[in-house]
Parts: sequence; structure tokens; C-alpha cells
Amino acid sequence: MRLNHLLLILPMTAALAVSTPVRGQSTSSSDPQALEVLERAGARYAAVSGLCADFEQVIEVTLLGETKRSRGRLCQQPPNLFLMDFTEPAGDLVVADGESLWIYYPSTDDKQVFRQALGSGGNLDFHREFLADPGVKYQATYEAQETSGDAVLHVIAIVPNAPASYELARIWVDEASGLIHRVILEEENGSIRNVALSNLDVNPVLDRALFSFTPPPGANVLER
Repeated sequence: MRLNHLLLILPMTAALAVSTPVRGQSTSSSDPQALEVLERAGARYAAVSGLCADFEQVIEVTLLGETKRSRGRLCQQPPNLFLMDFTEPAGDLVVADGESLWIYYPSTDDKQVFRQALGSGGNLDFHREFLADPGVKYQATYEAQETSGDAVLHVIAIVPNAPASYELARIWVDEASGLIHRVILEEENGSIRNVALSNLDVNPVLDRALFSFTPPPGANVLER
């Protein structure tokens, strides 16, 4: 597989592979206003049992001087069910079925599937990972307040306290719902990943079959 395809093989899981909380980590350098927003949003999100949203993703691959764009629909159900169903590139899929994370990009190679066993932590819920225990996991800074239609959004910058797949994240948190509408990640490899969510559906009725995946006949399944 070419380098640019390897760089893009995990379109959202960079946001999910967050740092492990550092017990007893001081939050003295965190912005109290940022922590207040995140803790309030986390309390609201604790009642959410599932979520679906349209996504648009732009990745600036600085190493290659390229920009990659994609879109589709994602759904997540805590703790370890997750789906990214791409409409662009059409047919691409990322699925977590509770035991394995499956990555299938027929737009790149329709005979190749990546599989990775899920850990016991059940961390395939980026809302919960960014909103739960922010004073322990991150150093947070309040940057701005923006409006989008009728929504009031708080822009928070966070730096993980422990090693993670990104060095800095910015999240746009809705004041009313506590949901994240946008995430920008500055990744360790220098790439910048911008994911915007719209048409959010909270606590939808989701068929368990939505989070299942069977490799196509003849596909080569590579374990990661």
C-alpha cells in the first residue's frame, strides 16, 4: 500500500485513541472556564446512549503536500460500537463490532481489509473521551465563542497529559446540548484533521446489525 493510503487508513480513530488518564495530574494550568464548559457538557452527554451524525472530513497531509476530503454518516453506541459509512469515497467503511475494528477502503483496494482487535477499554466514543474527566486527561484552554445558526458553540483547545496520537485538539462544544460539532486535530505526523458533524441524532434506535462487517469474498484480511 502506498504511503498516502497508510496515512489515511484510520480516518477517525485518531480522535478515539486518546491518552490514558494520569491519576493525580494537576489541573492548575488549565483554564477554569474551559473546564467548566467541558464538565457541564460531559454531564449532559452522560445521558446519551447513542448518536448518529453526518460528517465531513478534511485532512491536510503536510508530509505529502496533499489535501484529502471525505464525507458520510457515522453512528456510535457506547462503549465499543462504531460506524463510519462513507458516501465520498463511496463504499468505504470503518466498523467496530464490539470485538474488532474493521477498515475497508474499496476506493483504494477492494481486496484488502484491515482488522484490529478492540481493547478492553471500550474507547470508541470520541464525545465521551473528550468530555469525560477533562481536568485529568487534558490541559484545556478556552479560546472563543462562536455561533452557527441558533447554536452557541464554545471553542476549547486541549493538550493531552499523556502520549496520544495527536498533539493538540480543538473542539466546538454546543452550549445547549453539550455535543461536539467539530474537531480539529494536529497529529503527531504533522497532518491536520478537521471533522465537522451535522444533522446530529441523539439516542436513535440502532439495529445491532448496523455495526457488523463481513469481509468480501477473496479479500485479504490484514491484522493490525
